[in-house]
This record gives sequence, C-alpha cells and structure tokens, in this order.
Amino acid sequence: MDMFGNLSQCMAKVTVLDTISPIPMCRDTTVYLDAYGIVSIDSSYVDIGSTDNCEVATVAISRDSFTCTDLGPNIIDVTVTDVNSNTSKCQATVTVMDTISPVAACRDTTVYLDAAGNVSIDSTYLDNGSTDNCGVSAMLLSDDSFTCEDIGTESVSITIYDASGNNSVCVGQVMVLDTVSPALTCTDITIYLDNTGSVTIDSSFVIQDKSDHCGLSHAILSRSVFNTGDLTSPQAVSVTLYDESGNASTCNVLVTVLDTITSSLDKRIAHADSFEFMVIPNPSGGFFRIESKTP
Repeated sequence: MDMFGNLSQCMAKVTVLDTISPIPMCRDTTVYLDAYGIVSIDSSYVDIGSTDNCEVATVAISRDSFTCTDLGPNIIDVTVTDVNSNTSKCQATVTVMDTISPVAACRDTTVYLDAAGNVSIDSTYLDNGSTDNCGVSAMLLSDDSFTCEDIGTESVSITIYDASGNNSVCVGQVMVLDTVSPALTCTDITIYLDNTGSVTIDSSFVIQDKSDHCGLSHAILSRSVFNTGDLTSPQAVSVTLYDESGNASTCNVLVTVLDTITSSLDKRIAHADSFEFMVIPNPSGGFFRIESKTP
C-alpha cells in the first residue's frame, strides 16, 4: 500500500524443514547364552527412550546376535532415525554371559596295577562324553593315582568345567586289579630220611627268592612227604606261590632223598670177621637192596 492508498498483493511459498536430529538414549545390557550357545537381541535391549522433536521412525542396532565367542563385553552402535531421516547415534555395551552348567557324563572303568604296584589315570578313563553349550574346558578327578591298598572298587568323582567357570559333577567306579604274578626262584635240594624212614619239607626248603609288589599269600608244594621209596632217583616237585590277589607263579625242582642213618645190619657187618649177604636184584645196574644171609 502506498501513500495514496493503492494496494498490491503477491504470494510466496514457505518450506518448513526439520533438521534437528533425534536425541538417542542408550543403555548397557547383559544377555545370557542359551543351551545352544546363542542369544539374539533387538533395540529394546539397549534403547532407553530415544526422542525426537517430531517423531522417531526407527532404532537400529549394529549387531543383534551373539555366540560363545562373544563372551564378555561387546560395544554396539545404536542408530536413531526420525521421520525426516535425521539420524544420530549412541553406543551400548552388551555383556554376553554363559551361566549354563556342562552336562557331566561318567562311566566305570577297570585299571591294572603295574609291576611296582601303581597305576595312574586321567579324565579319559571316566568321561563318557560330557558336553557344554560353549565347550568343556577342563576335567578334574578327585583321585587319579592308585596302589595296592586300593585293590577293589573306588568311587571317583569327575568335575566338568566350561570356560565361564560353570561346572557339573558325576561319579564313576574305578575297579583296581592286580594281575601281576609273584617273582619266584627255586633251587634243587637234597634231604635226608629220619629214623622212621620219612622226611617232610615245606616251601622254604626249595624257594630261593620270592617277592610280590602287593604282598605274598602262601605257597603250595605238589608233594611234601618223602620216604624210602623215593631213594631210587631224584623226585620232581612243583612249587606254586600265590599273592594276595590270587596270582600265581610256579617253578619245578628236583628233590634228592638220601638215607644216612646207620642200621643194625651196618653195625653187624662192621664188626664181623665174615658176613654173607645178597644183592637184590642181581645183577643190578643202579640202586640195589642188601639183605643179610647170616642170622
């Protein structure tokens, strides 16, 4: 409008823009792996209420899946976008944890003492395929060494650990056996009949040396009593030595039986000027018997 009241008009377009970025609000979170060693998240785990002067359109996260390899803290980006495509970011820490214990599986086993009376085992003797969602890291036995004192059945627990320190326990039975035979050395002997024409021996007569890592029990001779009928030739005798577990060793010896006791006939011959006797059998190629013909 001018000074004389004349009036003119024109039109203009006003463009309204939104250039203000959203205000992102992030929070840290802790998540737990499942039985398969996996966990998934969405933005609700880390967005604590991002805002915008107009309206928030989307909240996106840079990572939404985690496994056993991600145990511990993981930093992710959170991107907030409004309806006008303005964006802003914040970061959140996602701490991944494994709280699932391993599945412990045990089996029984049998072990054998060595020549020194010892045997040692490791977890492979008792583990029957223990598992964990993130893998087994260690197995510890309650007892891994056995001696003669443990012969029989021993209960042994095995503790299964994963990398996060979760653990489970199972129990296996360890049968400890001694199957090593005693050490035995024997010797041939000579023995002498007594006044009754008999002699008795035991194992100490023929065993020269003996030992066993878990202790000896007893020895048995195939025969222990000898008489005049054994004078003709050395007698074969077997010796069997047993340890406390019933293991046995055997050796064979020859027992020579002699008669050195002077008889009444011997005395009569020694003091007689002449004496008649018979040799039976006659002729003889080896041992023979002498009988007096003189009354």
